[in-house]
Amino acid sequence: MCGIAGLYNTPSPEALQPMLQAISSRGPDDGDILVEWENGICLGHKRLSIIDLSAGGRQPMTDASGRFSITYNGEIYNHLELRRELQELGHSFRTRTDTEVVLSAYRHWGQDCLRRLRGMFALAILDRGPDYGGSWLGGQKVPDSPYLFLARDRFGIKPLVYTQTGRGFAFASELKALLASGLVQRTVRPEAVVEYLSYGAVSQPGTILKGVYQLEPGTAVYVSQDGFVSTPSRYWDLSWGMEANRDALETLAYPDLVQKTRSLLEEATQNHLVSDVPVGAFLSGGVDSAAVCALMQRETGEPVQTFSLGFKGLVEVTDETSFAKEVAKYIGCQHTEVLVNDRDVAECFDDIISALDQPSVDGTNTYLVSQAAAQQVKVAVSGLGGDELFAGYHHFAAFKEAARGEAGPVDYIASMLHKARPNRFTVRRAYKAASFEQRLAMMRNLTVPNKLRGQLSGSLAALCGPYTHPALLGSDLSDWDAVSQLSYAECKGYLQNTLLRDNDVMSMAHSLEVRPVLLDHKLAEHALALPAEAKICNGQMKAVLVDAVSDLIPPGCWQRPKKGFELPFATWMNGRLRPRVRDAFFSSEAKEIFDRSYLDRMKNRINKGSIPRSAWAPFVLLSWIKHTSCRL
Repeated sequence: MCGIAGLYNTPSPEALQPMLQAISSRGPDDGDILVEWENGICLGHKRLSIIDLSAGGRQPMTDASGRFSITYNGEIYNHLELRRELQELGHSFRTRTDTEVVLSAYRHWGQDCLRRLRGMFALAILDRGPDYGGSWLGGQKVPDSPYLFLARDRFGIKPLVYTQTGRGFAFASELKALLASGLVQRTVRPEAVVEYLSYGAVSQPGTILKGVYQLEPGTAVYVSQDGFVSTPSRYWDLSWGMEANRDALETLAYPDLVQKTRSLLEEATQNHLVSDVPVGAFLSGGVDSAAVCALMQRETGEPVQTFSLGFKGLVEVTDETSFAKEVAKYIGCQHTEVLVNDRDVAECFDDIISALDQPSVDGTNTYLVSQAAAQQVKVAVSGLGGDELFAGYHHFAAFKEAARGEAGPVDYIASMLHKARPNRFTVRRAYKAASFEQRLAMMRNLTVPNKLRGQLSGSLAALCGPYTHPALLGSDLSDWDAVSQLSYAECKGYLQNTLLRDNDVMSMAHSLEVRPVLLDHKLAEHALALPAEAKICNGQMKAVLVDAVSDLIPPGCWQRPKKGFELPFATWMNGRLRPRVRDAFFSSEAKEIFDRSYLDRMKNRINKGSIPRSAWAPFVLLSWIKHTSCRL
């Protein structure tokens, strides 16, 4: 796990060093740069040593032919299997790294190698051309050499951002590296501001900054020497697994579905333990993380080091520490509780905003628990993605119910009332009268469009449209059941744009690698294609997953009502963060973004010490803009 950065066809190769310095926490163990003036290329790397800890794993790495060089961030869990296959095809290896395997795989199969990789990755490969080692490359057409090949893993677990300007092409693991290069204007996109305040994150392929993009999950691009960036080529989408597996799974009896789920869980867990350093785990006390920890302990035969987050002195907040402690005792884990209060958050708030990389309403919990975990382990596994893939959220049941039958007059009346004054009583009726896309937007909106429009300044308010959600643009899921539709949408939206992005940057701020076991792509394809009745059965959410691991985890994991993990934002903002909130909402940036009447209301709430939880999103946005010296 590492940080990568690079420049192509730019007159400013000296910009690479500040780029790498900006992401140094991603790889404190080692690092190097490759500069080739004749090709106009600079590749850089910051290494967090996980597999083959020797100097042989240093990057950028060049193959024996001298044709290809790579800077790569990630872990390929099937690298030993691929190594054996490539050796049989005539390849030899100088190191034990998965990096060299990826490089040889690209040399042999070209872009098709991506379909063979099982893991998480973001990579850039320089191809200097056939004069350096043969013209054949997987039988595929590629740009004239030299060129760069960039790719990202299927779910986008590992990040890759890039920009193309008149001063050349630049890419990196994080936005802050591009800002440090001096090649990017610190200009915030107005559309991104509205999207962030609507959903708590900016959707891919965009970023918060003008002219900066994220390479989408499951895609690859070529960058030629003249600066041309090809249209991203998709090599995988979660929906493809649905189409490939659905028919076969529908013929299986429920016990067979449970058994197949268990087998894939065991395989995924085993794969995610590949490491030359100790591996710990995040444990919340729910089914997903408990299942991963239990299977992990079975595989290793050793007590797993686990970590959970809780809050000191907050009787009004129910955290997960008691549940996690119960699970850890049942499984036999070596457990650590991370307890924080508003003083702790206030002391590291600047670091949290810096680590975010771009505004998000999520991620603070990952920052805090990673800070503690990194003191004991270098790698931690997590149960991230289980709720999205196996239908763990309550709104899955609501969507399933809304898809039944036709909406009636009461539903349409409730829908109109919900637009004016949304609440939990009107929302289910409103779902019934809405399209799937509208339901998705209603469910994930932080603030309804009409209300947000009234909070923003004139130019931004004009960008607020009706209920829409970017996760399903261009997707046709009309022949899927409602549960599978929502599962796909949550994976393409909330999971990829918020949870995974925040999980990466917040953990890597502490040089900690986090591996989401349940996002093994073979397990994920299976989960999405499961019949809805296997996921929601007799009122039990995630039924097939629960039954697959019920012999390993305590009954309390699935018998108690599910509660979302909510941080005490309002308590923090009305506590030691209150002076910062005041500064944020009294700033010139606030006057540029928000309507005067909204700011007056917020100033009144700040003075009274009654700052609402809903203020967290604008507070983070304003704090990030100030921290990065960006502007609208």
